[in-house]
Amino acid sequence: MENYMTAQRNQVFSSVCALVYVVDVVGTDVDGGSDASDWETDLRYFRDSLSALQTHTPDAEVFCLLHKMDLIEPSRRKNIYMNRVADLRKKAREVLNEHASSSPHAAHAIHLRCYATSIWDATLYKAWSNIVHTIVPDVRHFEASLSELADMCSATEVVLFEKATFLVMSHYSRLDANETDATKHSKMMDTSSVVRIDDPQDSKEVLLAGLSSSMLPHSENMNDTAERHVVMSDDRFERVSELVKQFKLSCLYV
Repeated sequence: MENYMTAQRNQVFSSVCALVYVVDVVGTDVDGGSDASDWETDLRYFRDSLSALQTHTPDAEVFCLLHKMDLIEPSRRKNIYMNRVADLRKKAREVLNEHASSSPHAAHAIHLRCYATSIWDATLYKAWSNIVHTIVPDVRHFEASLSELADMCSATEVVLFEKATFLVMSHYSRLDANETDATKHSKMMDTSSVVRIDDPQDSKEVLLAGLSSSMLPHSENMNDTAERHVVMSDDRFERVSELVKQFKLSCLYV
């Protein structure tokens, strides 16, 4: 890792479209017995990576996956996630201030999205789908085409999957125009979270964006969703993806 930050810094961080930084969240859980220095090391590398991006590719998208969240006790996941995201956003502001003081033309914002992920549920799939959706050029063109296709077919929803991975590239839904504020809030993890130099203290909503309700204790999850009118399953895209992939594999044996 040190070699990437020193000898290969120019090569690694030039012409970058997106940085995906993966953290083993279990290693950051000091209360769970982990060494506090592990999280400090992760933060140092994260800060160094952002600093290198600001020098060579300041408009790159940044994603941080707080992985293995399933190994954290359910009742503690929310607080741990909020604290880790707050630390990451703080480091991003430090980098912005550092570069702003050295160059008047430095960027004043970083696009940082954080996600709590696990291999045992749809969170990892959703996170990577959001990454693909973000970095695909002219994604609005796809959305417009999907809207036209939905009108032609009288479809409620149309989804575009990436051919090789079956990750969601884009989708159009007639429900989006009629969804409630609560439903819009539940989709906050799909939206950009911009870190700015002059940002005030991060709100709870910002710090929790990217934490799926499936990660929360059942009782808390029920309280959060009690007033929502659930029309379709949140993991419907993943289910369709799995069905298509299994069908594709079964065709190989026909």
